[in-house]
Formats: sequence, structure tokens, C-alpha cells
Amino acid sequence: MDQPQKVWAILIGIDKYPPGIKDLEGCVNDINNAESVLRNNIGTPLEVLKITTDNLKESPPTYENILEKFDYVTKGVSKDDFVYFHYSGHGGRQSTSHDTQDQPSTGNPSGFIECLVLHGHRHLEDYELGRRFDKLADAGANLFAVLDCCHSGGGDRTRRQSVRQIDSILPAHPYPGQSEEEVRQVAETHHRAASIRQSYWTRARNYTVLAACQPHHYAYEYGNGSKSRGGALTVTLLTSLETLRQNGQPLTYKTLFYDIRARIGLKAADQHPKLFGIEDREVFSHSSFSSTRQAVINKIGSRRVYIDQGEIHGVKRGEAWDIYPRGVLQLNAPITTITIDRVGAIQSSALLATGVTGVECGCPASIVSVVYGQPLLVLVEDSALRQRLAKEPSIGVEFQEPGHIEAGYEIRATPVGHHKVVDASGTPLPRSPVYIPEQPSVAEMHAFLKTLAHYWRVLNLQNTSSHLHGQFGFAVKDGIATASHGESIVLQLINRRPLDPTLSGWWKAEEITKQSLYFTVLNLRMDGTVTLLVPHVSEGKESLVVAPGQTRDIDLDLEILPTDGDVPEVTDIFKVIVTDQPASFYNLATEHASRDTSEPISVPFEDFNQYFDEVLAGETTTKRAATRDIQVETKWQTAQVSITVRR
Repeated sequence: MDQPQKVWAILIGIDKYPPGIKDLEGCVNDINNAESVLRNNIGTPLEVLKITTDNLKESPPTYENILEKFDYVTKGVSKDDFVYFHYSGHGGRQSTSHDTQDQPSTGNPSGFIECLVLHGHRHLEDYELGRRFDKLADAGANLFAVLDCCHSGGGDRTRRQSVRQIDSILPAHPYPGQSEEEVRQVAETHHRAASIRQSYWTRARNYTVLAACQPHHYAYEYGNGSKSRGGALTVTLLTSLETLRQNGQPLTYKTLFYDIRARIGLKAADQHPKLFGIEDREVFSHSSFSSTRQAVINKIGSRRVYIDQGEIHGVKRGEAWDIYPRGVLQLNAPITTITIDRVGAIQSSALLATGVTGVECGCPASIVSVVYGQPLLVLVEDSALRQRLAKEPSIGVEFQEPGHIEAGYEIRATPVGHHKVVDASGTPLPRSPVYIPEQPSVAEMHAFLKTLAHYWRVLNLQNTSSHLHGQFGFAVKDGIATASHGESIVLQLINRRPLDPTLSGWWKAEEITKQSLYFTVLNLRMDGTVTLLVPHVSEGKESLVVAPGQTRDIDLDLEILPTDGDVPEVTDIFKVIVTDQPASFYNLATEHASRDTSEPISVPFEDFNQYFDEVLAGETTTKRAATRDIQVETKWQTAQVSITVRR
């Protein structure tokens, strides 16, 4: 994992408000708790800039003081530094007009600007906050912003004390350097619907924003008594951070968000957080999830240590992996380095050096040196470009001179002299960057080829042994091979293993567990991305279980995405990995880790019997693959189907 040189934190918590605005109780607690997590877990230099209403005399939470903090960080930040912004307090809506006769109604919200409600004469408008975020991102910083306040302010009226929203529309105020008409245009320009204007800060670009709730929903406080109260989002966020890092799971914004979404209902049943911007970057890092490979220690023998990845994940003998302490937020101080010498289907192992302590189940591991198998062959027409790419770090690609007949892709010059990646038919790949000889940097082309090589390896993933041949089925219902944009298909996951009809009770339950198969479905798209379809990342499952003799139907909407370009049709490849033991293949997805970014795919569950339900839920003594001692080698197989989607 690439670590930031420095972490900056701007933390704002407002419990006490001027007369006319109801006070809150848990905002300062939020900030103190967030600061504690940062100070206890960040291994790189950390600078905290905190403004709370516990220190009103020296540093009140005013517009000027908060922007002063932004200016200080923007001037001092370096490329690849990490900036964390956390606001806990009221969210509000402010009129864009000074004319009291021209106040917009809630049915015409384009006359409102959303804002963070502060002390003093001016509040922090969404467009101003967004501009400050943009400046930090433009400076090369990696920004994560948490807004634990109501998203739509006074758009809905409520007098509940636990809601972080004011009960009125704030009046307009003078905008230095801007006319009232210019401010009104800001509000109207970003209107996205007939009934609600999308906030400026939800249009996150090269950064990530976690908002407490959706428009016209509420952000709640949670807990009893002022000392224990906190924002439902902040409390859940810190809990999820702790849980994910203790479990050694990949800590990306998306995995963090899905864990938050699953937990927050226990604290605020009708609060629904939203995530905007970059989703697959690792938290407190500047690397995307696809740019590194991580695993978890899932077994320790007398001198041997096991990671939860194997042949299917691409692990090779001779690879070096760093092991880090369990529960760390940043992977910057490894306990030791191991060299893989045994590779199974879903786990690999290495000898642990004598005298090494601190390695336990749940410790995260990150690859240090990769061993590639069969390389991806790419023809490069331009000799200078070929030489430059060959000097870059190895990514499992061999660059060939023109004339090599086995290459699957080619970097070819366009009529204007620019170079793009094309497939074997000469069709440019939709997301291919353009290389211009006059601009010597090849970083963007190299990064794209790394993703393409990963796509190619997943496409060609197969088991030459036929361990599960004839025991499962994977098909499109009704044999559909072509569909129109917006149509739906049904993928069928079939377990053809038989179940002895003479068994009953405990023996039947044991046989069901033994004969079950576990399915993971990946979508390989023409734009070079690999997306995880089944199980959906929000479900928190390793793989989708199908009992013997059963079929699971997966409803899937087909679309031509903007990243596919202006093409009449695309071909989607759906690849299934089937194992006879639970296994997670989340790391096989690229940075677009889910095709559907909103809700999990609906998968009906067959109620076989109560015992089997408990096995699936992990409520019996049966252990999952992440912790159990696997004595029998995992059997696995792959299959794939293709669908042509037309406009």
C-alpha cells in the first residue's frame, strides 16, 4: 500500500449555537472520538486542526476561522498527502435572494443553497466547500470528507432534538466579490431534479465524500446523555473502521461504506448514508484497490503461516508478502516478510522465520514482489514507446515488435500520430489513453496496460483438472445470447450434485453442507474492467452458496455504459468461479468493484432446513474458510457465457 507522507485533519464540531438555532449534544464528542482514532492509528506524521464549541473564546466555529484552516492546509499540503475533513453539526438551507418577497418555496428549491451552519455572520455554502475540496485535490492531496449533518437542511421541517437540521431557511447574506444574480446562477446551474437541487459537495470528483443521509432525510444523534451521545454516522463510521481493520478486510471507501450502511440501522433506522466520488481507493492511502494485492493471515502452524489467497487469486511460488500487525489502519511497519513456497486453490503458505513474534490470525498481508505467470503479449508499433514501456516496473506484459502473431493487443498510431491500444481486430479499446510522442510520459499508458493485463489473466483463468466437471451448471436462462440496452437476463447457478433421499435430520444437514457449491460471478467488460456481480460486496459474503440439486436465479439488467464509448453494441462476458468450500474473490475485481452501485442484486434464498440456515449464518460450530484448518484441498472450476448488448 502506498502511504501518504503526512495526514492532515480538519475537524469541526458544533454543539452550541446562537439563539434561534437549537443546540446539539454529540458533535464535539464526534470530533474528539475521531481525533482519538486518528492519533492512535496513524503511523505517518499527523497534524490535527480542530475547531469545536468547547473552545468558543479562542477559536469559534466561524466561516473565517474554518477557511483559515483550509488555506493553511492547502498551502502546506504535498502531493500524495492525505486530508481528512470531518464536520459534525447542523446542516441548513440558505436563500439566494435578499428580497424577502422573493423567497422560494420548498417546491422550487433551486433558490436554495445548502450550507454548514456556523457561528458568525456567514455560513459555509456547499459550492464554497466544494471549491475548497477541489483546491486540495488539485494540489495532489487525497481527500476524505465526512459530513455528519442533514443533507437538505430546512427542506423538511422537524422539531426533533436528535436531528441535525435547523427548522428554518437561513436568510441570504452578502457574498464578497459576487453579485446576488451570480449566486442564484450557482444554485440553478446544479439543479438535477424537479423537486431537489443536487448539492455541490455531492459532485465529488477526485476525492471522496461520505454524507450522513440522502436529500430530505435526517441525520440523527445517538446515545443517552450528553457524554455518550454522538452522530449516528460518526459512531457507526468509527465502529466500522475498528471492525474492518481487526478482521483484516480490505479497507476501501466502498467496503467501509457498505459496512456502515449495514450497521447504522441499529442506531437510526431510517437514516441512509450516501457515498460520493472515488470509492475504491484505500482509506488513509493514495493507492486504488486494484493497484495492490492484499490478503489476511487465516491459519498459523508451528512454523508455517497461511494467507487466504491461492492459485485462483493469482498467487505464485516465490512471491514475497509483508505481514502487518492486526488492527492497523495504515500498512507502513511490517512485522516480517514471507516468501510463498506452497500454493493451493484458495490459500497459500510460507515458512515463518525463527524468533518472529506478533503474527496472528487476522493480520493483513500485502504483496511486495509479484511473480507473473504467462505474460500478456502486446505489439508496440513505435520503437521509442516500446523501449520506454519496457523500462517501467513489471506488470506481467511483454512488449513485442510488429509482426508477432500471438499478441492479443497492439499499441497503434492513429492518422494524427497519436498512439492507442487496439484489440486483435484493430478496434480501439474504449478507455485506452492516448500516447503523444512529444509528451514523453508513459505513466498513464502503463497503468492502463496493468489493468488490461489483469483483465486478460482473469479471462484466461481456468483449472486444467476436471475436479468439478459435470457437477455444476452456469447458463443464461432461455439461452439468450443478444439483448437490447435496458433489458434483463437471468443467470442460473446450478448445483448438480445429488442429495441422498434416504437421509434425514442431522445426517441430511451434514450432507447438504458437504455437497454444497460456492459461486462467484465476475463481469468482464469491453472497457477492460472486471466487476464483481455475485455476491454483491454489500452482502458481506465470501461466495454464494447453492445446495445440492438446487438452482439460484440472478436477475441482471444489461446496459451500455458511458465508458463503453459511442458503439452500437458491446459484448459482456460473465465468468463464474465455483468452489467446494467458501472463498472470497473480491480482489479479482478492478477499481470498479461493483456493476450496480446502489442496491445488491436480489437473490432468492431456498429454505432447506433450520440447521443449514444456521450454517450459512455462521451460527453453528462449523467454521468458515477464513478461520478453519483446511485439511482437504479445495476443488474449483470456471465457466463463462457471453451476451451481446445492442443499443
